Amino acid sequence: MDQSNIILSSAQEISTAAEDFYRDYWQPQQSVSPLRSMIEQRQHFIIHTLMTHTGVYGRVIELGVGGEGGIISALRSSAEVCGLDISDSAIEGCRNLGIPAIKLNCDNTPLPFENDCIDTVIALEVFEHFSNPQFVLEEIRRVLKPDGLFIASTPSPYTYHWPRLFYPDLFTQTGFTDFLLANRFQCKLHADPFCQNCYKKEQHHSTVETSFSLYWQAAKIADHDLYSLHSAAQELFNRRDSQGRRIRPIEALDLLKRCMQIDASSLSLQTDYLCALFYRAINNDTKEFYEQIGNLMQHTFNGESPMKYAQALLQIHHEAEELDRCFLDHELMQVLASLARPL
Repeated sequence: MDQSNIILSSAQEISTAAEDFYRDYWQPQQSVSPLRSMIEQRQHFIIHTLMTHTGVYGRVIELGVGGEGGIISALRSSAEVCGLDISDSAIEGCRNLGIPAIKLNCDNTPLPFENDCIDTVIALEVFEHFSNPQFVLEEIRRVLKPDGLFIASTPSPYTYHWPRLFYPDLFTQTGFTDFLLANRFQCKLHADPFCQNCYKKEQHHSTVETSFSLYWQAAKIADHDLYSLHSAAQELFNRRDSQGRRIRPIEALDLLKRCMQIDASSLSLQTDYLCALFYRAINNDTKEFYEQIGNLMQHTFNGESPMKYAQALLQIHHEAEELDRCFLDHELMQVLASLARPL
């Protein structure tokens, strides 16, 4: 088995004390790893498949840059680059290679950059090491330009990552996708093109299931991009478990609320919002839900387009029926059904 310059052991027990655990994670004296060929393949894949032209020639930062300079070591001639890492040995390794690097605990320290100033943020096999991944992703979103790109890789569940994961369910295909969507990133998943896990010979497994790592190409959704925000919300709302039950309605609700702030007049948005809001109403948080239903009722019986409002109310009621709940009585349902039919 080839040796690399990464130390897969630590004198410390894994905890939120990241600086202690990762202090000597890298061997700073080895600038060229025996696995250089694989590293170069990965650099080529990231730069030529996942990055945009703007990213390659723009401003790029890499979190968890590691002791060999990460992806940015191949970009420093074309882009303005900077690496960040908590490991002293990683920072020393980067500086020995002439790569700008800053020591930073990304778990609890804001990224040292202004808002909306970075073209691409890279974080490869890093998020599983964070004890506060939500804070880190918020910071990534903050510093990215409105059209900025976040490129990440995470270990496949079948890689059996060491050290242990703080949040194991986050690093499934669906888990990390939904994490990105909920934080307003459009994402595309890529299987590992050159490294597979121990199940690579299983013919019935997909390329994602046999990947050593999963790669995420995530575009920041601009604050006023109604179409993309709504699409992300719909993807989350339509996420169901093996029994057909919705599992992300509250995550969808947060995005739909942002959509409503952009265009509160859209009936389709109002309908989607109320379908998601019903999942708060079933837990006795009912005030806003019934206020909004009351507004739709007024438009249905006193407005100019009763049919479309009646259809919206029936759609929301159908959502309630999925949970064996009812907020409209039988007589009112019949009236709405009559109004909802085209003349």
